Amino acid sequence: MGYGAASTAERSIGAGQALLYWISYSNAWILRVDGAGRKMPGWAVLAVGIAVLALSMTGGVALYQQIAQGLEGHPAVDRWVLNLCIVGPLYAAALAGLAYERRARQPANAGIAGALGLGAAVGLVGFGLAVGFSAVLGAVASGAPPSPLAHRLAGLAIGAAVIAVQAYGEELFFRGWMQPVLATRWGPWIGLATTSILFAAAHTMGRPISAVAVLNDGVAGFVFGLLAFRSGGLAAPFAAHFAWNWAEQSLLGLTPNPGVDVLGSLWDLDLVGSPLLGAGPDEMNGAVTATLALLIMVGLALAWTPKRQAQVEARAPA
Repeated sequence: MGYGAASTAERSIGAGQALLYWISYSNAWILRVDGAGRKMPGWAVLAVGIAVLALSMTGGVALYQQIAQGLEGHPAVDRWVLNLCIVGPLYAAALAGLAYERRARQPANAGIAGALGLGAAVGLVGFGLAVGFSAVLGAVASGAPPSPLAHRLAGLAIGAAVIAVQAYGEELFFRGWMQPVLATRWGPWIGLATTSILFAAAHTMGRPISAVAVLNDGVAGFVFGLLAFRSGGLAAPFAAHFAWNWAEQSLLGLTPNPGVDVLGSLWDLDLVGSPLLGAGPDEMNGAVTATLALLIMVGLALAWTPKRQAQVEARAPA
């Protein structure tokens, strides 16, 4: 039986289980999966997810390398091709899985405007704190002189579109398709943890990364998963994911480091000094300052109570 199949009145939940109740039985993700027309086993979803990620990070990169040999256009074209080769399989798998399941209709716990705003605020505040902590420790410096404003603004817009497609594809795959099924079949915390670990593992494919970077990717996945559970939708985790990546690449020019992205950025800052403050090959993802910022983001996600969620919790058993 799925975690949302029994009625609220049928569950005996004590004070020590309040957080478990909060993340499980009252969120829309679980209820949609429980009411799906077809049930997918957790092991099957996990196996397919791992296979799709391997295809995305190996086959997708190989496909891009073949296509890139014939590309001689604007860097934006090259970036779009790379983006679609990697996230394309994630979109295809998630949409196919959702079509197969035929999940039940269930209103989200938060309105889309509020979820987008809260998610974006969490992402921007978190990344701002990560950079601010590194700056206080002397690890942030000015980069190259800025390019013409028109070029920077164009890069800002194109970068936003590219990053939005990439971030939404990852959120649709991990938090939209996989996490709700795993949480329903195996329990909310196991589903959340498994998806977060897989999210971190996906970022290790193709190149070695530091232990701090793996930890940070896992905590980031945990933040996005909490936002998905709390809101019962994809708007909040997508907005947080997008805001972090866009601020890093298009606003502050912190990736690549040093230098700026081929599309340009509004400002160009460089991370200098210790790799543990972001100056290594993993950039801000490998910084302990990002770890601290991500933990603060976990607290922000836990503290958020959407209006509809508050109404559900008010009716929950004591």
